[in-house]
Amino acid sequence: MIKQLSTASAVALALAAGPAMADGLLGISGGADLKIGVNADASLGKQFKMLDKDGDGVITKSEAEASAELASDFNAMDDDNSGDLTQGEFSSGLKARADAAKQSAGDKMRSTMESGKDMAGSAAAKAQAGMTAGAEASSEAAQNAAAKAKAGADASANAAASAADKTMAGVKAGADATAKATANLSNELAGQFKALDANRDGLISEAEAEGNADIAANFDAADENNDGLLTGAEFKVAAKAEAKGGFFSNLFGG
Repeated sequence: MIKQLSTASAVALALAAGPAMADGLLGISGGADLKIGVNADASLGKQFKMLDKDGDGVITKSEAEASAELASDFNAMDDDNSGDLTQGEFSSGLKARADAAKQSAGDKMRSTMESGKDMAGSAAAKAQAGMTAGAEASSEAAQNAAAKAKAGADASANAAASAADKTMAGVKAGADATAKATANLSNELAGQFKALDANRDGLISEAEAEGNADIAANFDAADENNDGLLTGAEFKVAAKAEAKGGFFSNLFGG
């Protein structure tokens, strides 16, 4: 009869057999839900290595199960339908997902603004209807209708002012982020940075970098944390790489 191993014995055997077997027996590989994404704590390269358990340079479907997010998007990210993800597919897939999330957030904001406009228009229409009804009614009824119409107009004005304040706050936040990112750059570099930072979030994305061939050519080399975005410091590295004979040569005396 085969005796059942105690938990301590199983763990000891697993560790002696090696990390791969230990992971399996301890449930590390199957039970963990690794959080992935462009803005995660670890770089895209490190995330890939964490998921590529056998170190063969690709993430299989079974390895992708360690992350619920990756498992659900696996087929969409597998561009060549090979059944596994290369590091390029993994990185581009996460960046595409991040861009889609930003687009969705923008769509929701626009939808909210349109909804606010519709509400204001509806309130104005109801106010007009109330004023007309009041004019046709008795003097006391007309005064009541006028009071309600005024209250509705005030509410609409307050809502519009609040929406304007929020919009201004968003614009100021973007401007502050860009100013912070360019604080340590020369005037010339700061100007180039601001010109490329289309969304004023204080970072240069790969898409925004396409506006300058020099920066685009050195984007990957300057992106030290591989998050698909350039900070002010990383932007300076990208610009300096083209200093000799390039567009930025006059900035570095090249």
